[in-house]
Amino acid sequence: MILKASFDDFLRDRVNLNKTRLERVRSAHRSVRRVLSADDEIAPDYVGTFLQGSYAYKTATRSPHEGDPYDVDVVLALDLEDDWGNLPSGYSVLRTVYDALDADPLYEGKVELRDRCVRVAYSDDGMAFHLDVLPADAPDGTQGILRIPRDWCDTHPRGYGDWLNETNAARCGFLKQVVKLLKYWRTLHGLRVNSMVITTLAAHHLPSRALSIDDALVLTLEGIADWAEDESYWSVPTVENPSLDGEDLARAWRLGDWQAFRAAVREAVDAAREARDSTDEEETIELWNGDALYDGLFPTTVRGLGAAARSTAAAFSAGLLRTPSRAVVTPNRGFYGRQR
Repeated sequence: MILKASFDDFLRDRVNLNKTRLERVRSAHRSVRRVLSADDEIAPDYVGTFLQGSYAYKTATRSPHEGDPYDVDVVLALDLEDDWGNLPSGYSVLRTVYDALDADPLYEGKVELRDRCVRVAYSDDGMAFHLDVLPADAPDGTQGILRIPRDWCDTHPRGYGDWLNETNAARCGFLKQVVKLLKYWRTLHGLRVNSMVITTLAAHHLPSRALSIDDALVLTLEGIADWAEDESYWSVPTVENPSLDGEDLARAWRLGDWQAFRAAVREAVDAAREARDSTDEEETIELWNGDALYDGLFPTTVRGLGAAARSTAAAFSAGLLRTPSRAVVTPNRGFYGRQR
């Protein structure tokens, strides 16, 4: 049974970040930008800063586990090439960013030097989060391909965001909601799969037509489950970055984590399909709250949905309302930025 109002409530009350959290992130970003752009060592090379990742793509979620910190990624774009086209060592750039932030009283005791970023930890107002500042060489400005330390590999966050927005528009606007529901499910079940992989798989497997957000979620899970079944159980699959030729987004995925994800998706899709196809509202709610899905966190309000909802569910169950579970992947036609 389609539970549009219940999914709207679930996204609003459990999954989406509230306005307070979003404003806290924006305020933290502004503060870091102010310090870094004014630093004597950084200012001559400063190009700009921007949020990347789930906050920029509007797919950020709360954690189902109370008190869990969440991560926010900020790119610090710099013009680092010397007159001969050489770059400084990645460590030296990270150290310069660390020193600039650590010297400011506002960040005393909050700064940590990490492998590819400088982390600033916040715990104000009971909303713990990490602001990860990622320095990047930006030879073509912030819209082009960037190079990040320590080994100065290529990345293209703005290009990925353009691809995601175009794909979302082609998927009836359901894609970003589906991504958030999948990320929340992943975190709830302790599955180790990074957000870029989840987002890319959802974009590849959500069809262009769906009746509702819950139908879109079922169809996406079906597509991902079919894809996973086609991949080898004994080797981690490749998930290509649609905005950067040759980058495997799943390169850090461990075999055991891939196998656990594969099994969890298969279990989840069976339960989700049964929930959508049920003609009983209370049973549908119970199924969405099952162990394989949202484990008691889905709204339990019974609204007394009528004959139309039962008729739609019966049509699903009978196979009369089906859209292809495999979507057409949006190709990279060069819109997403110049490739190296």
